Amino acid sequence: MYVRGPKIDMNSALVALAFDLKTWNYVDWEVAMTVMEKIDWSGCPLVEVKPGVQSGAAVLRGTRMPVDAIVDNFDYGVNAAEIAAQFEIPPERVETILTYAQSHRFAHPV
Repeated sequence: MYVRGPKIDMNSALVALAFDLKTWNYVDWEVAMTVMEKIDWSGCPLVEVKPGVQSGAAVLRGTRMPVDAIVDNFDYGVNAAEIAAQFEIPPERVETILTYAQSHRFAHPV
């Protein structure tokens, strides 16, 4: 059975869908941000925090590479070897950061 309806402009439909996805992702992000897992990097010898480097964010010692970027990529499903290749970091450092992060996470209300 064929039902006639208004003609749909596919470009408008795709734009609306993209907008809906962005809105959905933003809402989910807002919900996720109500309680974040924070990592205490103070005991990790591979990490340093300097006020003048990346606005005081934790970075790999001697670089400007935020360690949260490594952890976030891993949390989103990127494996350690891909992270190492993507950021041009030795795989051993990535594995060490991920292992440390896993054992030092704690809930932190935002």
